[in-house]
Amino acid sequence: MNKPIVLLVLITSAQAGDDVIFINGFELPSCVQGAMLFQEDFTAPDATDWNGFNQWQESGSEVALAEITNNQARLIPESSVYSLARMIHPVETLDAEATYSIYFENANTQGVGFYLRANGGYLQQTNPTGQGYGVFVERFAAQGAGIGLWYENDGVEISFIRFYDAAFEILDETEYRVRYQVFQESPTTTRLRARFWQAGTTEPNEWQVTYLDDFVPLQNTSGGILVDGWSTQQSGEIIPAIRVDDIEIKQLCNPLLGISSLQTLESGFEFAEGPVWREDHYLFSDITANTIYRWDDMQGLQVHTANSGNSNGLNLTLDGSLLAAENTLRRVSIDDGNGATTLLDTYQGDRFNSPNDLVMSDLGILYFTDPDYGLNGRPRELPFNGLFRYHPNTGLIAEYMGDQFNNKPNGVRLSPDQQTLYWNDSQAGRLNQMTVNPDGSLSNLTQIAESLIIPDGMCIDQSGNIYVATWNSAFEVFSPDGYHWGSIPTFETSTTNCTFGGAGLNTLFITTRTAIHRIFMNQ
Repeated sequence: MNKPIVLLVLITSAQAGDDVIFINGFELPSCVQGAMLFQEDFTAPDATDWNGFNQWQESGSEVALAEITNNQARLIPESSVYSLARMIHPVETLDAEATYSIYFENANTQGVGFYLRANGGYLQQTNPTGQGYGVFVERFAAQGAGIGLWYENDGVEISFIRFYDAAFEILDETEYRVRYQVFQESPTTTRLRARFWQAGTTEPNEWQVTYLDDFVPLQNTSGGILVDGWSTQQSGEIIPAIRVDDIEIKQLCNPLLGISSLQTLESGFEFAEGPVWREDHYLFSDITANTIYRWDDMQGLQVHTANSGNSNGLNLTLDGSLLAAENTLRRVSIDDGNGATTLLDTYQGDRFNSPNDLVMSDLGILYFTDPDYGLNGRPRELPFNGLFRYHPNTGLIAEYMGDQFNNKPNGVRLSPDQQTLYWNDSQAGRLNQMTVNPDGSLSNLTQIAESLIIPDGMCIDQSGNIYVATWNSAFEVFSPDGYHWGSIPTFETSTTNCTFGGAGLNTLFITTRTAIHRIFMNQ
């Protein structure tokens, strides 16, 4: 195993401002979703003192044993009315995810706690007194194996919520994994959530405990991490230890914190849609006006293509040619600067319905949706509303064939790592995802959000967050695992699509039915 490393250590606590965070006058780097802040695998000779190892320190004076043996940290408290041993590390955490392994040597009498945003205090024994957000795993309670969320305020630990599963047995000398997240959901509230499972089994999809807290002293306040070892034994020498290993702390980034207000750039369109960023400008369709427009800060709005075939979604090939999903000719066209020509217009001899949105992977594989919105009374030839995949070497393949009355695939985008394809079903009100296999084929269709109000187009930021345009006057914003970060109001019912552009791809460019807008993101 590699030696433990610390990738980010900050010494003072920080307050999150509207736009950036400063510590001792220096601006912190932009938030990078999933960035590794800290790793610890406790690689050390047996009987190494945990206290003082790699900046770990004992908090309080109730530790009977803190040592590293078999590349795991062991912790035993002194017996008392509370019997709690605590070890702290100064790596700063504000919005973070902790994953780690725990072992019980006698789970009937033990519990393991882990804190983020911790100030380093120990209960009411130290100055400052203890403060932070914690998760606690235990078996000794009569209800069975349990996990709970806590906070410590002025040295007093207070439970938010607990979950017990009588059917789940915590075994001695067995590895269990814990995933624990703490992040600002708004400037005044923090979301906590956690789950645990036996190592070697499948991690649960659902969070076993989740809580939204508004305790003022812990909002926007960073702090260190700490490990608690607790025992029910209140007198005599405590023999069994709790053990921890393989700690990882990763950064979480709420994309909606610190964003600018909505700025309307142009209005008066008939049906704006399908924006794409190309080099230094945006292109977007006005479907009903049969026009593709160009917009940039220097020259403003210009006509890029008249007689656009009532294009809808736009995107780019690997060489920068413009792809368009066209309603009039029911085709996907390609324009290398010399005018649009047909790339695809039939599937197995039948004409498409009306290609709607499209995206091309780094392998040159084109994915596009084909609902029937643009038929406008013309007879359909395909008996389904589809999601297609195309590459010159493999041809055209229907990856999804939806019922023509109940499914209308619409907006489609790839995750930043290109391993997941997301698409909206406007009729069903769902955001779906599919696994992208190495050959570009799709599998494992799953739903990650439902009950959306006519989800239309979408875009994805560099951290993988998904921005779904809805006909509910808003974007609904989801993390890659489907967590709903919140909404961005657009003040027009038909919110149609979006893309990221500008310097650092840090501007959210928005189309609503009659206008184009932008928001500057704080990433």
